[in-house]
Amino acid sequence: MLAFRSGPPPKGFKKDFESFLFNTREHRLTQARTGWREFYLLNKERNKILALVAFCVQNKKASSPLRAPFGSFEISVNLKLSDLKEFIIEVEKALVKAGVSKIEIINPPALYSTYHNRLVAALLNQNYTPIQCDLSCSIPVDQTPLLEKINKGKRKQLRHGQKAGFTFKKLTLSKLNDVYVFIESCRLERSQKLSLSLKELQRTVNVIPKAFQLFAVYQNNRIISASVCVQINKSILYTFYSAHLKVFDNFSPLVFLLSHLYDLCHKKGISLLDMGTSTIGGKPNFNLIDFKIRVGGILSPKFIFIKELKG
Repeated sequence: MLAFRSGPPPKGFKKDFESFLFNTREHRLTQARTGWREFYLLNKERNKILALVAFCVQNKKASSPLRAPFGSFEISVNLKLSDLKEFIIEVEKALVKAGVSKIEIINPPALYSTYHNRLVAALLNQNYTPIQCDLSCSIPVDQTPLLEKINKGKRKQLRHGQKAGFTFKKLTLSKLNDVYVFIESCRLERSQKLSLSLKELQRTVNVIPKAFQLFAVYQNNRIISASVCVQINKSILYTFYSAHLKVFDNFSPLVFLLSHLYDLCHKKGISLLDMGTSTIGGKPNFNLIDFKIRVGGILSPKFIFIKELKG
């Protein structure tokens, strides 16, 4: 027997899926302290949560997430499409009662889950409009070494980096300020900005430190590339911020960095290394997309949906 619930889930109920970091209560509260509305689909016979979604309601708009790479619905692989549709309908009814007139949902990349197509089909069937499709790119981690996945040119750059004496290090979170300032300076070299200030990122790291990891590439004790990585769940590592010094473009130390992150994922049983989106201002950055494909990445659509609600 399935039941719809608005508000926190009842005690004793467990999720029939693994949540993504950005949908956890801990991360949601770093986005906004108040305004959250939670909805659950429960199997009361099995004490299981089969689906959930959380929206932050501000000025008659419900956003999932409010400020994170993605939010959206999370569902069990066993949930039928018809039941998912009914869950979405019940969520909409509850939001209308709360005075919401517009919904915005940012989906995770398609490669993140086996239920992606089912969720997209359900949203489209409920007249949600896709207003943007960002292009995420991830490297599946398996028994094949990354060296065999990257193209000839990037393989050559990787070997150049090895010969040049590049070294890879995992840093403690106490180095967050140094890593952030370095990445920010690299972005400024390319007339780009970071989406979060150091203060905002530090606040999130302070709340959920176990989700963040810092890595860097050095040459002769000089940092030349770095990455702030986020553990999305047990299976996915996300390179949230990455950069290298422009003067090292010919060596592409990011390839060296990715090769070590790939090996690290393999050792820890992580099956997907997400290199992030390749969209700037809603438009594809084809040079960046080409780079990620050349290092073994697979493109994955990441949709933003909206819907106007009528009371």
